[in-house]
Amino acid sequence: MNTQDAKRNFAQVDNSADPQILVQYLELTSSLDWMQRLKQNSFDLMRIKPGDKVLDLGCGTGEDVRALATRVGDSGSVVGVDYSKLMVDEARKRSERLELPVEFSTGDANNLDFGDNTFNSCRAERLLVHLEDPSGVLREMKRVTKPGGYVVTLDADWGTITLDGSDHELTDKVVRIVSAHIRNGWIGRQYYGIFKQAGFEDVTISPGTIPVTDFSLMDRLISLRPSLVLAVEQGILNQSEVDTFLAEMEERNSKGLFFSSMTGFIACGRKPS
Repeated sequence: MNTQDAKRNFAQVDNSADPQILVQYLELTSSLDWMQRLKQNSFDLMRIKPGDKVLDLGCGTGEDVRALATRVGDSGSVVGVDYSKLMVDEARKRSERLELPVEFSTGDANNLDFGDNTFNSCRAERLLVHLEDPSGVLREMKRVTKPGGYVVTLDADWGTITLDGSDHELTDKVVRIVSAHIRNGWIGRQYYGIFKQAGFEDVTISPGTIPVTDFSLMDRLISLRPSLVLAVEQGILNQSEVDTFLAEMEERNSKGLFFSSMTGFIACGRKPS
């Protein structure tokens, strides 16, 4: 399975032909400085206090659960939930013998196995972009959060991808092709509306534009080449257009002139007291 297929199947990790590709993709993105800054900003917006009980929904391999554990302290707890048994098993394995106040379980984001008002705060990172009903999941996160608590979500808006290319029409077409492969590619710009519709108060949106000047990195982050292969197969682009576009990106990269970007959005809302 290529990376593009893997990303499109984050909601079905256990049915993937090679789930390790998804693990590797998470590790790649988490290793980047700008992603770490976005993560820390999302943590800060949760207003975590020692002793809090916190939920990380769509926890993956548990990296953020372990990071949040340092904020709740020994008297608190962090629960990581993921739909994938493989991810939960990996999270448990990586957390063994660390003596952190963490626990992991499989669960459906649309129907969480927790009572009302269970957590002081909840977060979800790069989750709603993949789900069929992001508004419903957001309402479920609100349900399990205590009154006055905060819900925080973080996703990239795939419609904000920029690539610097001399053929503006072709470059714009490539960007639309890449964005179209993501289920909720415009989720970042939709956050404000769905948070307000879900009944949150004090809704804030924090955008952060991420510059990428390494073509090989951007290629992996957005699965550019697999998207272009599919576009040729579907007749959206011809092979000559793809070859021309990629040749220019490679040339720009070799001369230190490649530039691209994407904007991530952190949304935060307070459950009414």
